[in-house]
Amino acid sequence: MRLTPLWIILLGMCSCTNSSDTNENGIRGTSENMKIDTSVTGMKNEQEQVSVSGCYRAVLGRDTSLMQLMQQGEQLSGRLSFKNYEKDASKGFVQGMVHGDTLQLWYTFSSEGVNSVMEIYFLKHNEDLLRGIGPVANSKDSAFYKDPPNLKFDVDPVFHNIPCDEIFLKYL
Repeated sequence: MRLTPLWIILLGMCSCTNSSDTNENGIRGTSENMKIDTSVTGMKNEQEQVSVSGCYRAVLGRDTSLMQLMQQGEQLSGRLSFKNYEKDASKGFVQGMVHGDTLQLWYTFSSEGVNSVMEIYFLKHNEDLLRGIGPVANSKDSAFYKDPPNLKFDVDPVFHNIPCDEIFLKYL
């Protein structure tokens, strides 16, 4: 039977996949920082759009971030605030798009009397959001990612989905 070499090649290709790239939460990458795998995120398959309307809170040490999102189709809008211990706080508005399970937002905020705009990416994981991290470029009052397809998604701090009545509007 002449197909034997083909079966050996196929078996070798299948055995090269490494399931240890996935952490205990089912996310590819290391627990310190996670690189986008477009086969896993919505950047590849936009038909499977997720719902992200709701409120989210992230706590890391004494720093707290709060976000309220409203979704209409692919469009997102809402509010976001960062309350940092011993650093400048900021709060403002977000607008953006959801692409499958990936959120691209533009955060327009004021901090210490200066108005700025910052691009932010999130990856939806279960009911929570993981924030994208990567090299940033600046242009006037705006900051944006240099290479969005290669962002890493941190597991700390996780933006946990919470009931919106737990957030007082004065904090947003």
